[in-house]
Amino acid sequence: MNLFAPLVMASVVATMVSRFWFGIEPWYELPESIDYGQAALFSQMGWFLVLGIISGVGGAFFLKSIQNAQFATGKCAWPSWAKLGLAGLAVGLIALVFPGVWGNGYEITNQILHAGSSETGFSGLISGSILSNLQAWQISLVVLAGLLVAKFVATVCTVGAGTVGGVFTPTLFLGAGLGAAFGQALGLFGFAENTPTVAFALVGMGSVLAATTRSPLLAMILIFEISLKYELMPPLMIGCVVATLVSQKLHKASVYSAPLHRRGLVVDQESRRMGSATDRCIGDVMVGPTSPIKETAALPEISEIFLRSPRNYLPVLSIDKRLVGVISLQDLKAHLNAGDELRAVIALDLMRPPETFLTPNRRLMEALPEIMGSEMEMIPVVNSNREMRLVGSVSRSETLGLMSEAIARSGEDNTI
Repeated sequence: MNLFAPLVMASVVATMVSRFWFGIEPWYELPESIDYGQAALFSQMGWFLVLGIISGVGGAFFLKSIQNAQFATGKCAWPSWAKLGLAGLAVGLIALVFPGVWGNGYEITNQILHAGSSETGFSGLISGSILSNLQAWQISLVVLAGLLVAKFVATVCTVGAGTVGGVFTPTLFLGAGLGAAFGQALGLFGFAENTPTVAFALVGMGSVLAATTRSPLLAMILIFEISLKYELMPPLMIGCVVATLVSQKLHKASVYSAPLHRRGLVVDQESRRMGSATDRCIGDVMVGPTSPIKETAALPEISEIFLRSPRNYLPVLSIDKRLVGVISLQDLKAHLNAGDELRAVIALDLMRPPETFLTPNRRLMEALPEIMGSEMEMIPVVNSNREMRLVGSVSRSETLGLMSEAIARSGEDNTI
């Protein structure tokens, strides 16, 4: 709550400045002739529950696809300009068939919201396509499904390649397309015929946004401000909450916390009490890494590093900065008086596997047995068990002292 007042003040000031310069015209406009009352009927809530489930699965798949694309491009040794150029080529080819994938999606999302009430229907969404004369575009569901897949692939390609830009408005685009496609599919089978497609599109926008950001309240407020229709609140709340729960089960990180998760710097905040030392994580007490040794470092260089360091164990890093082992001072002593024949010994020959290492998102109480059983004063901390990149270290004595004080203070509180 200590952040609530600054957030409200910043939001009010930003809104006032924005409206002063740009006016109060909304980015998304809705058709005025639509009756949304049918969407609020109890008999229709089940369809919006299903839409929330589909949005949650789709949102998780969207996040997972971006993560896989970023991981694949990160392993690729191509220069950045080549990756970005290839992503641009992919988007350009997609845009030949679906021009709506260009840009942030404001215009095409508005067209989706209006298409259900216009004379041209959804066929106008592929205006300018090199295949605009295909008879298949007369089927609304085909147009929406094709546009949805095209925008999905284009966004994953560009974000995965490292293109600068956000995914907020593309997410709204995908949600509108998914919701409208779902509404059209129900209509084909004779269900929810009186519920306007734009209602499904709006709930889809909120549901997919909630699934990717894990912020259902934000999604509800945003879509309500767009529509100003109280009738949409029940289906909107159902869709957003269900989509958030489903997406969270399938994919842990949100679109904004995913970069931190990849570095092992995100902690589940729901089960932690602020200010309790026993509930802290390794990242809360982590300091900078101790003097690392390259795996190719020769014996004289290793000796110099130990002479400058007060530590009895030092981490060994590979060429790509991954933790591959540790060297103890005891291991080095046997070679200090060696002749020239042992000068070719390198760190890779002396090191032992890292028996103890931690990650920033582990809780102190969980890691306490490993910390107590370690011989190292400064225990290495890596970003994740998979990547093993050294990001810091934890002092064994300071951590044990902190935990002892916290446990003692807890015992005193319980006796009062």
